[in-house]
Amino acid sequence: MLNDLEGSQCALGQPFSPRSNVFFLAGLDFGGGSVTCTGCHAPEKKFLFFPFTTVNYGIFPVAEPGPDNWRRTLTNPLINFVNSLSFTLDGQEGTIPGGGSGFTYSEPETADLFAYRGQSPPGGGVFDYSAAYGPDLCDTCPADSILPGVSDGYWLLLAPPSPGEHELKFSAVAASETLSLRQNVTYSPLTIVGSD
Repeated sequence: MLNDLEGSQCALGQPFSPRSNVFFLAGLDFGGGSVTCTGCHAPEKKFLFFPFTTVNYGIFPVAEPGPDNWRRTLTNPLINFVNSLSFTLDGQEGTIPGGGSGFTYSEPETADLFAYRGQSPPGGGVFDYSAAYGPDLCDTCPADSILPGVSDGYWLLLAPPSPGEHELKFSAVAASETLSLRQNVTYSPLTIVGSD
């Protein structure tokens, strides 16, 4: 979740190995409103990976997931309500990696953004995370607890931007007769740092 609005921790935990081709940008929890991050710096030649919107669930570590995975029944329906996804890079629709293998990509193309949904596999796929990341995950758990959880959401991998300052915006809207949630994330400026 994006809490660092000044961008001072943007590089925290990022893999800066020359063999790593991806730089992660944080987003907001489902229906998190609007936020702008200023001052984020990322190295050049890195794909940008970010979530339009996500839902993570796993605050009851004592209950074991059954065959139908009860945690999933609390995450997937929320993402099912999402009916609008958009993003721009410098005011233009961004470059979406196309065909090829590994980190090669084709010419820029427009894609169905709803094809980029990622979720824990059906019938299982529960991942673990530490309660030490915050009491909001489980206020009754010891800090060394390992909590099982599931995730669902929409993600995008963008081709590496050129060195210099950019503006990246991405948003998601979930609307129905009983639900109306919107989240907008802006990175401005997002500075891509060259190697020279």
